[in-house]
Amino acid sequence: MDNNYTKLIKKIKNSNQEIDSIDSKYKYYLKKLSNLILMITKTEEKYTPDYFKKHSFGQLKKENECLFHEILKDNYRESFANPDFCCDQFGKKLGERLSCIYFKYLESKKYAFSHKTDILIKYLKFYDELNSVSLSGNINKIDENLNQFMLEIEFIEEEEEIKQEYVFSIYNNIVINDDLTNLKYLFKFGEYVNESEIKMAEFLVSYSQEKIKKAAEIFVQAYDRSFDRGQKRRKNRKLTKVIFNLGQEIFAREIIIKLEKLGYKPFISKILELGPNNQYKYDHRFDEALYIDTRYIKNIKNFYQTVIEKYSKYIKNYAGFFCILQFGESFQSPLLKKFVIVPSRVQSKQLNNIIVFKKNYLEKYAPKREWSYTGVAIPSPSIGENFKNIFNSILEINTMDSYKYEKIQQSIINTLDLADFIHVKGQGNNKTDIKVKMNDIYDPLKQTNFLNCGADVNIPWGEVFTTPVLKGTEGVLHVNEVYYNEFKYNNLKLTFENGYIKNFSCENFRNEESNKKYIINTLFSFHKTLPLGEFAIGTNTYAYAAAKKYKIIGSLPGLIKEKMGPHFAIGDTCFAWSEDLKVFNILDRKEMIAKENEKTKLRKTNVENAYVNVHVDITVPFDELEFITVVTKNKQKIDIIKNGRFILKGTELLNEPFYNI
Repeated sequence: MDNNYTKLIKKIKNSNQEIDSIDSKYKYYLKKLSNLILMITKTEEKYTPDYFKKHSFGQLKKENECLFHEILKDNYRESFANPDFCCDQFGKKLGERLSCIYFKYLESKKYAFSHKTDILIKYLKFYDELNSVSLSGNINKIDENLNQFMLEIEFIEEEEEIKQEYVFSIYNNIVINDDLTNLKYLFKFGEYVNESEIKMAEFLVSYSQEKIKKAAEIFVQAYDRSFDRGQKRRKNRKLTKVIFNLGQEIFAREIIIKLEKLGYKPFISKILELGPNNQYKYDHRFDEALYIDTRYIKNIKNFYQTVIEKYSKYIKNYAGFFCILQFGESFQSPLLKKFVIVPSRVQSKQLNNIIVFKKNYLEKYAPKREWSYTGVAIPSPSIGENFKNIFNSILEINTMDSYKYEKIQQSIINTLDLADFIHVKGQGNNKTDIKVKMNDIYDPLKQTNFLNCGADVNIPWGEVFTTPVLKGTEGVLHVNEVYYNEFKYNNLKLTFENGYIKNFSCENFRNEESNKKYIINTLFSFHKTLPLGEFAIGTNTYAYAAAKKYKIIGSLPGLIKEKMGPHFAIGDTCFAWSEDLKVFNILDRKEMIAKENEKTKLRKTNVENAYVNVHVDITVPFDELEFITVVTKNKQKIDIIKNGRFILKGTELLNEPFYNI
């Protein structure tokens, strides 16, 4: 063990006596912080492979709860990580900074599990500085110390993230080599282990392993096929990220095995988790606003350039990613707190520009035209008492052969390509009434506006999509209920003018101002408006029938829900960063030409303003739909859907699942 690390731990233990001499409430903060640090360093010391062998599942579960005890919902109210509590104690300016610091230390637990003592030393040294500042009585100096510390930590953590994304996985050994029937492995990842995640792992252990293997085979073949579907020039790239939810390790292992058989080099880059409290992370999403300035922007851009060059030989081997999502959890919408840090309009633009800069530099070594991806979603045990039946039904839909449905979708595309614009209107309580402008097709024998989607990139099969023209796209998009990540929106209404959202509202809160603030902070990611980046028609009526049968429409993720009616994506287009790649439909070999809009055309002259780094799918369900109608340039009208049913000739088969609802 690093001698410096040991000395710093000992110094922090001794500092608790010095803290007692501080006559202020700041003393309590420092004691809490020092106890947190000592708990983390003790965790790093004791969590060895032998420790997991010697201790029972029950003991490890209890320890896991203790590690995250402070940020569980009820306890979080009086945690210094809670900005409202911290600002009540210290005032707005100091409270925001101390809350940000406390949050960073809570998050540093992950380095204890991976035994990254070099990073923990940075945290120990910063605590020493905080203690010195407090003993000197000049607490206001925290501002200077915070800026320097956050910059150093951000550099370290961003480099760690890039290494985890492209170089080395700290999770592969657990998933590949551990006995996954012994659920003690769940506590090795360093995350809070939710009851739902335990139930998921238990279920997959007891589930038919043959069915899991068969599904994994189909999913990996879909990933392999996605390169041809998207005309991606993979060359000899092999590195494939595998992303999954905690509790899905048995499925992830089979995906890895199947990818290796096809010659890919899979590694686990990320494990998604439910966490102890979604309010906690929401409150700290934009802590960068405390220290972002011109110097920070320059330094972080220089850093990205340096670190991406450093690992360029690994990034050059990147082929894409495979992601297993999960749905069915019941999330409570986060509260809009008084003291949550919100970036200014200038800072929001700066943060967006940093993301664009990083993506643009990664394009140098892993251009999007050369890598692909596949995503699939399965239900969580939290979805309800019908979980097993729902799981079987969704797995069956996810593994369906899509070829005969792609032929039906092709007939829909042939009609859609006649459109000047497409008119979509809701019925009943749904107030959707929007006209979506199409691109001009100059060579109908060789060109198309829509891409025909089978089960490869987004599983399951079932959509045709395009990039609309912004100018001329007008009207109202309305849904009674929609989810984006863990955020729910009640009675969401978006009004478009020339392709951009002009007005917006929802009914999550009692007053209009709170609702608008909620939409901007979550759905819009702090943008004041967003363009319409995609229009699509979903055709997977089997998924819709299953959702209606089990009453789970509100729980479905975008991957499935977007296949259950027309959907509209606000934000970037589907072809963001790869607009110049030539794409052809598999069946008719026509080139799909609608890949950019007036916004993304700016990439050629001003890339920082071409993308918003947001893409949110919003679906109008079949039963809320009065019609989808093609309107040609000579004003002829051709119905695709009427009263929630397909009526275009050749689409009759798509209506069969409705008969069983």
